[in-house]
Amino acid sequence: MLLSKILCFTEFFHILSHGKVLLSFGKQYTTTEYRQKRIYFVFDALSVVTAFFFTNMTVKLFFLTFLHFLLHLFYILKWNDVNSFFVNSIIEWSAETNHEERRIKHGSPMYLYNTLGTLFDIFVHICMLYGIITST
Repeated sequence: MLLSKILCFTEFFHILSHGKVLLSFGKQYTTTEYRQKRIYFVFDALSVVTAFFFTNMTVKLFFLTFLHFLLHLFYILKWNDVNSFFVNSIIEWSAETNHEERRIKHGSPMYLYNTLGTLFDIFVHICMLYGIITST
């Protein structure tokens, strides 16, 4: 089915995109460029929700989808709020090209928060990709 192939591609794209930010490889965006990427969070959240309906819709996948959606909804709603600590933190953290710089600049707790959050995001996209592949 064409739609399931598109969803697989979309989930794989998100895995690579988050991996790129997490591992700081390739061209990194500046904080100014990240400020303009709010639509990415919308696309990311909608891809997981859409993918969920093409899986076997287990309770575990529902929980992951729901949590992923809530986290992304927060960032979508607060993205343009220049006073939002978490939005500013993820934008600045994502723009850093060196893990040591990330840890020093943002402190160990926020470095860990952003790293684990990105790993969670990758995990959700892997689960959705697996769910789509095994459901078709």
